[in-house]
Amino acid sequence: MLRTTALGIALAVLAQTAAAEEKVVFITEHGFFPEIVYADDGDTVTFVNEGDISHKLHNEEVEWETDTIAVGQSKSVTVWQGMKNRYYSDQEGHDSAVITFGAAPS
Repeated sequence: MLRTTALGIALAVLAQTAAAEEKVVFITEHGFFPEIVYADDGDTVTFVNEGDISHKLHNEEVEWETDTIAVGQSKSVTVWQGMKNRYYSDQEGHDSAVITFGAAPS
């Protein structure tokens, strides 16, 4: 019985891991592209700095925060349902963007 339960848990974890996707967001000179990311719980959002200065990113209430992302570098964040969706750069005047949970409009 314990063996069956452990196997079931292991398979459930593997299924969640296999279903997670990577979303890519480009940090530009004045904002983010795309401005809205459609994600599911457990997806990874990778921020690629294509601008001309370094950025440190965080969401509302700083539930997550990246290290400094140098020009040409990237950092990833695993997202979860219920997190604050809007995120920001530490650079003044830089536009914010949003991670939305659910399917993108067709």
